Amino acid sequence: MKKSPKQYWKLGRSEYATQFFDINKNGELLVKEGNYQYNVHELAKKYDTSLELVFPFIIEHRVEELIISSIITSSIIITRAGFIFIIQ
Repeated sequence: MKKSPKQYWKLGRSEYATQFFDINKNGELLVKEGNYQYNVHELAKKYDTSLELVFPFIIEHRVEELIISSIITSSIIITRAGFIFIIQ
């Protein structure tokens, strides 16, 4: 049984941090950021060049996940309001 590109790259799965990526019906890469969807193939075709794409929403989400994972391993807790609690 042949895997589809979405299954092969494990796109759209939060456990692999690929929940922001998807493949459309034409096999083109989609990036979902907030309420927007960007077709990477169409962007490259529009500007007729290779692209370097930066998605602040995705970067922010991944940094938050790194902070949370580091908090789990340490004794510092930062709340959404910005309060810092040190547990001893």
